[in-house]
Amino acid sequence: MENIVIFSEDAKCVTPTQRLLRKVAILLSVAFHPMMMPIYAMMYILYGNQLWSALPAAYKTTMILYICIPTSVVPLAMLALMVMFGFVGDPEMPNKSERILPITVSATLIAIACFVMHNVVELPLPMIRLVEGMFIMLLLAGLVTPFWKISLHAIGVGALIAYVSIVGIMSMSDFSMAASVAFALSGLVAWSRLYLESHTPLQLLMGFVVGCLSMTIAMLHV
Repeated sequence: MENIVIFSEDAKCVTPTQRLLRKVAILLSVAFHPMMMPIYAMMYILYGNQLWSALPAAYKTTMILYICIPTSVVPLAMLALMVMFGFVGDPEMPNKSERILPITVSATLIAIACFVMHNVVELPLPMIRLVEGMFIMLLLAGLVTPFWKISLHAIGVGALIAYVSIVGIMSMSDFSMAASVAFALSGLVAWSRLYLESHTPLQLLMGFVVGCLSMTIAMLHV
């Protein structure tokens, strides 16, 4: 049976609507890359949580830099370098074998960040727990990836939902709006990964479970 390339830009069967939907799906996949999740989590805790939103702007900026540089900026820069030098063929990493090195590098960087935050820099506990959750989810993803292509995007949004919910409960703040937004984003991200045929529903579901579990362990452990 002849194979039809559904999303080829040159394929006559592709409609303008399909092209637009594909661009939207790609945009969502980029905007909600799993290593972007710490940025959104920090924006919630510092600007959307009633207990923390009154802090001085300078303090908020410092906290964002402390957390997001080692967990988001540096890992994404390392991924870009891996693509540039040919260690990874595609930033999307469609093959699970290509994911092992970026996951290992990111987990190592975040493990170092955890050590520094526990022993060198004094940070609020919920922010340290966020970084610990990132490490746990990368560790679990690294264990699964050699055998199965679990969705890293779903892990990221699952961790974000768990973090927003647990921080909201612990701070006794109204987090209904933030949780609703996080759930809506998780649905959009899941749709984008399915539309791009990057994952199966089971890979997305298991990724979501791993993300929620990872952050829950980090937030609630003694």
